[in-house]
Amino acid sequence: MGFLCCYSLNVLNVWDVKQILDQYILKRWTREAREMIVHDSDEKVVQSDTRVDAITRYKNICSKAIKLATQSSNFEVTSNFVEQVIDEAYKKVDSFCRHNQDDDVSNILNAKEIVNSCSDGDALERLLENVKGLKKKEG
Repeated sequence: MGFLCCYSLNVLNVWDVKQILDQYILKRWTREAREMIVHDSDEKVVQSDTRVDAITRYKNICSKAIKLATQSSNFEVTSNFVEQVIDEAYKKVDSFCRHNQDDDVSNILNAKEIVNSCSDGDALERLLENVKGLKKKEG
């Protein structure tokens, strides 16, 4: 299910409408819209914002890195293993970035910096300054 704006909710409330049939809910209004291709009323594919996709991927990777760092830091053996895997992953990503000229791929952050930034808020802020498409909220 999706969320309606407050104006729509007020109108529906005045008309005493308590339930909206699924046939009247557009797919692009639903939470599932983030996970699949969405079509408009003319069945044309609605283009997603690539910056939003990149930010979503970044958040998912950082979340996994935090969990991995937290769990692996309990033991030296697991910590060393995770560091080794991250080093290998960084080499593969770096190699991929060198061979691919795509703008989005060339802006992938260093995997080591992501793991380190998970525990250091200032480092995370510095990394976020370099991420294309992110704007710092003022106020």
